[in-house]
Amino acid sequence: MAFVTPLFLWIGTALVGIPLVLHLVMRQRSRRETFPALRLVRSRFQMVRRRLRLRHWILLILRMAILFLLCVLLARPSLRPSGAGRGEESPVAAALVFDTAPRMTYRQRNQTRLQAAQEIADWLLTQLPRDSEIAVVDSGSSAAAFAVDRAAARTQIARLPIALRPASLPETIVKANELLKTSSLERREIYVFSDLAAAAWPEDQIPQAKRVFEDELKTGVYFVDVGIPQPQDSAISDLRLNREVTAGGNPVEMEVQCRRFGDPASLTIAVYLRSPSPSTVPEESYVKRSQRTVQLDADGVAGLSFSLGNLPPGIHQGFVALEEETPLPANDRAYFTVEVRGAVPILIAAPPPADRHALYLSQALAPEAFRRAGTATFDCRVIAHEECAATDFGNYAAIILLDPPRFPDPVWDKIEDAVRSGKGLAVFLGRRASPAEAWDATSLRRILPGRPRIQSRAPAGDVYLAPRDYSHYLLSPFRPLAGSVPWDLFPVYRYWLTEIDPQSTFVVAEYSDGRAAILEKTLGRGRVILATTPVSDLPDETPWNLLPVGQAWPFVILANQLGMYLSGAADIRLNYLPYEVVEAPTGGPDAGATFLLERPADIFAPSSSPDPPVRLQPDPATGRVLVPSTDRVGNYRLRAGTGESAYDWGFSVQLASRETDLTRLPEERFHDWFGSAGARLVRTPQQLTREVSVGRSGYDLVPYLAILFAIIVAAEQVLANRFYAERK
Repeated sequence: MAFVTPLFLWIGTALVGIPLVLHLVMRQRSRRETFPALRLVRSRFQMVRRRLRLRHWILLILRMAILFLLCVLLARPSLRPSGAGRGEESPVAAALVFDTAPRMTYRQRNQTRLQAAQEIADWLLTQLPRDSEIAVVDSGSSAAAFAVDRAAARTQIARLPIALRPASLPETIVKANELLKTSSLERREIYVFSDLAAAAWPEDQIPQAKRVFEDELKTGVYFVDVGIPQPQDSAISDLRLNREVTAGGNPVEMEVQCRRFGDPASLTIAVYLRSPSPSTVPEESYVKRSQRTVQLDADGVAGLSFSLGNLPPGIHQGFVALEEETPLPANDRAYFTVEVRGAVPILIAAPPPADRHALYLSQALAPEAFRRAGTATFDCRVIAHEECAATDFGNYAAIILLDPPRFPDPVWDKIEDAVRSGKGLAVFLGRRASPAEAWDATSLRRILPGRPRIQSRAPAGDVYLAPRDYSHYLLSPFRPLAGSVPWDLFPVYRYWLTEIDPQSTFVVAEYSDGRAAILEKTLGRGRVILATTPVSDLPDETPWNLLPVGQAWPFVILANQLGMYLSGAADIRLNYLPYEVVEAPTGGPDAGATFLLERPADIFAPSSSPDPPVRLQPDPATGRVLVPSTDRVGNYRLRAGTGESAYDWGFSVQLASRETDLTRLPEERFHDWFGSAGARLVRTPQQLTREVSVGRSGYDLVPYLAILFAIIVAAEQVLANRFYAERK
């Protein structure tokens, strides 16, 4: 069979299948219907089954957690920080560091701060693990070593002495850490017992202490604060004398600074003085000379002035005391020693007429009114230059040359010998001084601190004294007024330019143009002062300067300081800090005489009595006596010989004010310094026990896990009871 258009055949065949597909797709099927009661039962069943499955899983997890936590609790877990030891019973190398500054004698409830520290440390010894190595280190000792055993350490703690000049706590901690490094034990511990006073923590030394804590991961550091949070105390914090050596009946001026720690209070301050040459040291030899009352605000400071006049020549010792009883007796007194001399003999050599040329200087040193009253500090003798050759310079404490001429070499040699033996020499250069070439002589080069060259002029009056530094003894009275001394009111019109040897010359003061005005040189045991402008101009002459003219109080002060400096008063020191070596001048007895040193009683042992005198021998070369033993606060006396040739000298030793400063270090600053380094601050043995336990074993997790275990057991019980109750 054939088809004309077979295409339509195939198309028709394909279209025949369309009804079949529509029939199969669109035919109706049977529908299943669920009864409402059965639908409710089925949905309830599914919901109950899901709830039961969840409860089973929860109970299963809780029961598994109970078993797991029980095993964990038996294992006693802990978080071990870096540096923690192997356990609380492992031996450690422990250093017990004590602050033994005088302020640790502050007493409260009949117990000093040091005694409180000793009590805690004694308890700590019983808590340290067996076979531990123990060292007791205090801030007053330079050596540190491990104790032989625990009993030896306990004895060291009980016998800790008060240190009059203790080292800072950062230095002591570093010393203790260096000792611990020598131990073979893995765990190291440092216990610092302190009152947390700011004076024990110099800020410039904090970094070295922090490095110890941060670098030594195996070292635990515990600070035990035994201080009083709000101390109540009154103190004599400072005592200053206008000068330690006075002459000519001038009074001794004292500035006393009082300080209050805590609430406001009224204080009574008294000055006690001992006779110049008492035969014994006891307290009864002191007599009250003056008394004043002052009111101090809370944490306030007040200053008082005292004047002691009409003192005969000799050594005078005494103390300034609080009349009230305080918790810290160490700062209730300030001891002092002064020496009163007769008028100091000074020789002034001037051009003729000598009296007129030396008028300004002699009146500044010894005013006429003072000489007549017998109270002049200096006894000035004025001579002409021509008399120097026949003058015995050994009878004078100082020599002053005004416009010296070209002396013969033997005169300069006599002057040099006098200076080398301990006399003082001052040279003022003016219009009548030798010409420049005369100063090149060999003898003058040995003596003078500079060689005059030419004269400089400043007719405009714009040159004047302008010291840059007031630390020198000559300028020390101007130090408080450094910025307000009217030097410009006393212009210098002419002065000598000098050639200076920087190896042997010190410039004391300069002019406003930077040139040297006053120079100094040490020669043997004496000193030489060179002033490049004079004080010897006559009133009818054109002045080289106006220093001694008008309201010339700076000139008067300079002249008096010069006299005392040249006479050696600046070299005499009578008041010292503890442990300083005292060099006592001698002169009465023979070089082979034996000196007896009377020491004061120990203020930190009230029941103690003065020790027997200590025998000392002078240095054969210098004739001076060295007193190395100044380990007590109070007044010392040095004696030798009897009768008119007897030697009697004394000095005082006084605590530095910082050693009794009760100002507390704020805890915020302490934590800023050491908190990041892991240091711990505690106050009670209980706190110390807890922190040490953490340091050795880490943070114990057992208490927290036990609480969690109890919560899980309770939850399991509650869920299980409810579950099984519903099933029933």
